[in-house]
Amino acid sequence: MNSEQAEKVQIELEKLLAFVGQIDQLALDDVDPFYGIGSTEDSTRTDEIRPSCPRSDILHNAPQTDGEHFLVPPVFGQQDSRED
Repeated sequence: MNSEQAEKVQIELEKLLAFVGQIDQLALDDVDPFYGIGSTEDSTRTDEIRPSCPRSDILHNAPQTDGEHFLVPPVFGQQDSRED
């Protein structure tokens, strides 16, 4: 780093420190410390069965179904011939 670059860095660093130094001028005595953006409360819910949309409504606009599932063309190779 040459002297011209060092001088630019020094000027920028002084500006940065002056900007951060403005925090010292704030009245923060009555402000509680802030430790993070997350809540300290547990936001999970219990895992319980709840009513959902009827299967017939969900499958209504599907191009192909077997009455219980969406039917789609095979992605890899031929359709599996095994029966479940």
